Amino acid sequence: MPWLGFVPDEVSEAPPVAVARLAERLGIDPDVLAEYGQREQTRSDHLRLVAGYLGWKSARPGAQR
Repeated sequence: MPWLGFVPDEVSEAPPVAVARLAERLGIDPDVLAEYGQREQTRSDHLRLVAGYLGWKSARPGAQR
């Protein structure tokens, strides 16, 4: 969700418009996303895959933008 500017820890904490947009792009009902990430490893695995696909890099501790 690069347009959002962050990846929320819980889908329920994401702005509803962001959840709706993601659901639309995935072709699923937004309510399905409420249960996403209940298994912590799933969420972190997916975040790593998306970050790699988008070319995002992890910031080093203390690094400036």
